[in-house]
Amino acid sequence: MTDGSQHDSVPSESQQTLRSWRGSWPEYFGLFFALVYPAGFTWLYFVALSGAPSWQRTAYLAGKTLQFALPIFWLSLGLQTPVRTGSRSWRWLAVGLAFAGIVLLLMLLGYNAWLRPANLLQTAAENVRDKLVQFGIDSLAKYAALAVGYCVLHSLLEEYYWRWFVFGSLLRRIAFWPAVALSSVAFTAHHVLLLASYLHLPAAAIGSLAVFCGGAFWAWLYARSGSLPLVWLSHLMVDAAIFLVGYQMAFGMG
Repeated sequence: MTDGSQHDSVPSESQQTLRSWRGSWPEYFGLFFALVYPAGFTWLYFVALSGAPSWQRTAYLAGKTLQFALPIFWLSLGLQTPVRTGSRSWRWLAVGLAFAGIVLLLMLLGYNAWLRPANLLQTAAENVRDKLVQFGIDSLAKYAALAVGYCVLHSLLEEYYWRWFVFGSLLRRIAFWPAVALSSVAFTAHHVLLLASYLHLPAAAIGSLAVFCGGAFWAWLYARSGSLPLVWLSHLMVDAAIFLVGYQMAFGMG
């Protein structure tokens, strides 16, 4: 672990200039696999197996296990540095929470003041309910358990995977902003498949752009703050907003 100093989190201009893709082909393949695997796996369990709930759940658990085990394997090979938990300043916590708070407010206001009254997401609400049933989420208690699990645990695992592992690996090989962009595109890719299952094209495209902006912000915040837990808290709040809107859509308010 480091103390999250600027030298550790954001490379200098000269350090970025000296970046090059040195290493073995297996190393390059491993990073490429880390970038594309989540989208391919999401297509398998969420789209291809949508008509087979038991297989869908099995594929989801197996696929997520492989995804989140990959960074540990990468670390064991000496290709990744330990997770950084320090932060240079509490102001970065305020920045992360302010971003999440704005997103939460915009989502709730947008849904309740515009989208729901105009019935623009009626079909999406039906799709949400159908998908929940496919995964055995047929009661408010089960939905609450799912929401807590995703907001607390899954958001942490996503930050561990996308910001510490993928973005961190790219950052040691290419310049800062290309690393932000590439990791955020890969982060967005599997969300596109999820959004397309619920929303029509314009709304799905807007949602995908929002996911990209969130991923880019969290990569920037992780680099600036040097703290994975800090970024996780921001991600947790955004996921909470998603599940709050999902609750309204799934339980008779869509």
